[in-house]
Amino acid sequence: MVFAKKLPNNAITAAIVVREYDANSKDSRRFKFSMKARELLLTAKIMLEGRFPSVLTKKTPYYKKVQEQLEASVEPLTMSLSKWHKEHGPEGKHWYVKGVASDPDYQGQGQGSALMRRFADVADEAGMDCYLEAASEKNRYFYEKFSYEVVAQKEMTSALNDTPHSLYLMVRRHN
Repeated sequence: MVFAKKLPNNAITAAIVVREYDANSKDSRRFKFSMKARELLLTAKIMLEGRFPSVLTKKTPYYKKVQEQLEASVEPLTMSLSKWHKEHGPEGKHWYVKGVASDPDYQGQGQGSALMRRFADVADEAGMDCYLEAASEKNRYFYEKFSYEVVAQKEMTSALNDTPHSLYLMVRRHN
């Protein structure tokens, strides 16, 4: 599912990519092996940059270098994220927030916050808990404004430059 915030001119200013996930389902066990590499790369880029990843839409030498580095880390990253999700995510059926992004031209204007508030309302109406990974303290603080709580913190090394950073595993319980 994709939730999006649009302006009257139909410009998309923010988007949330979500999958329904059931930790008790055989389909969910297969889910961790069936992620498409492109979707994972896009999600990783959104998590690391917190915005729409223009680098993945341009056929430049930098794009090719980033693509190669990320592709080399897809399997270990997929396995780690799946393991941590299983260990720290809500039990049973919930929504796995795979990515939240805001167009750089609209950042700081409340578009992402408005979408997150609406998404929280929809999750509450559906009775769904939510799980996500925040790749920075800035993102962690952003999600905490919408009732997400850190359930674990993991250290990861960036596939782009071998820089270690914290990944915050977060859960939002429905009201």
